[in-house]
Amino acid sequence: MKTHLKVVNIDCRNDYSDEQRQIAAFGSELILRQTSSEQDIVDVCRDADVVLDESSHLPAHVIDQLQACQAIIVYGVGYDRVDVAAATRRGIIVANVADYCTEEVSDHAVALLLAGARRV
Repeated sequence: MKTHLKVVNIDCRNDYSDEQRQIAAFGSELILRQTSSEQDIVDVCRDADVVLDESSHLPAHVIDQLQACQAIIVYGVGYDRVDVAAATRRGIIVANVADYCTEEVSDHAVALLLAGARRV
């Protein structure tokens, strides 16, 4: 079993110090990249073991080029941007973060309700 994993985040928009710390504790590395096209994703992730995704689309023709990928993890409650069937054919696990931003979304919804009630 491989002990040093290459983890690539392809949509860097936030602070990833927690992820970097946790991944480093396992002797692996987190590579942060802002990708702008499907070809960028392939170039950056071709030899990645794990791909972290916030908003990119990962269709079958992209997934088929991820030669070392073992898992795709989506920051969010859904994974509709990932071709799960293509990943499954390649033996790639697809996972999401089911409670990602749920507190922020509920806070925002209540704030909008109050704003509407006050006609702000």
